[in-house]
Amino acid sequence: TSLTEMITVGEEVEGTMFVLESMEISPVSIKLNFHVTSEINSHEDVNGIPDFCGVVLKDGTRLPYLSSQSMSGFTDNTLSEAYEISAFEQVIDTEQISVILLQSETGMVEIAIK
Repeated sequence: TSLTEMITVGEEVEGTMFVLESMEISPVSIKLNFHVTSEINSHEDVNGIPDFCGVVLKDGTRLPYLSSQSMSGFTDNTLSEAYEISAFEQVIDTEQISVILLQSETGMVEIAIK
């Protein structure tokens, strides 16, 4: 059995041109799958893809600095689909996650899951 769970989200990331379509989450990592809703103006070092920061657990505990290493990019040259993969600083019980925390160019965004 796999410890990775696929979750369909379909939520706009407030203040961005990205929709968080789905995520693949395990006790040690997360992959976020985004759809881009309009043309991206990326810079050399900045691709505009929201960064995973952390989570909020069902008991209200906030873990805003959960991400240890991450990478992000676009799936092809059309720049219409993007992803971010992030490793966690600690092992997490994924059943206890209620919100994921993303950092966009405009600030912190909370997206409820499940």
